[in-house]
Amino acid sequence: MIKEAKKSARAVQRKQRMMHHKENLANEMLEGMAGKNVGQLADFLSKELVRLQEEQRIHAFALLAERKRRMREAEESGKRQVEERRRLEEDEIWRQMCNCHQGTMETYLEDIIVRSVDRTADEQARSEIQAKARKSTKLLMSWRARGQGCNRRIWLRSWFTPSSCPKWRRKPFVKI
Repeated sequence: MIKEAKKSARAVQRKQRMMHHKENLANEMLEGMAGKNVGQLADFLSKELVRLQEEQRIHAFALLAERKRRMREAEESGKRQVEERRRLEEDEIWRQMCNCHQGTMETYLEDIIVRSVDRTADEQARSEIQAKARKSTKLLMSWRARGQGCNRRIWLRSWFTPSSCPKWRRKPFVKI
């Protein structure tokens, strides 16, 4: 009985060791699977963290680029306004210069016309005076040839006929 009790105790111990061994194997397998899952989860979370950090970095770069673009646009807008103002000033200077040149040209042409009219009037007056002088000389010569004296009144009238004086000179003198 003792032998049998020892045998049965050993059989129970063997069973317990086997069960303990099976439990240990099962626990190792479960722990291995859990470890594998935890490792995969940790790897996934690590990659997600890197992706999220990269996304945040890219977003920060995008915001920085947008800010720089707005600053450049504001700067270019300011330059465009300065250029527009300068262009308007140059257009105004050009317009005034053209007006000045136009005025100068008009004055120049007016001077040429006035000189031409003066020269023509002068030439016409000289030719009329020379014609009257010839006529007067002929008249005086004819009086002398006839033996008549020089009648000054007639002679002066021949010089100053109404047709020889322009209308604006024929106005009566007003005594003050």
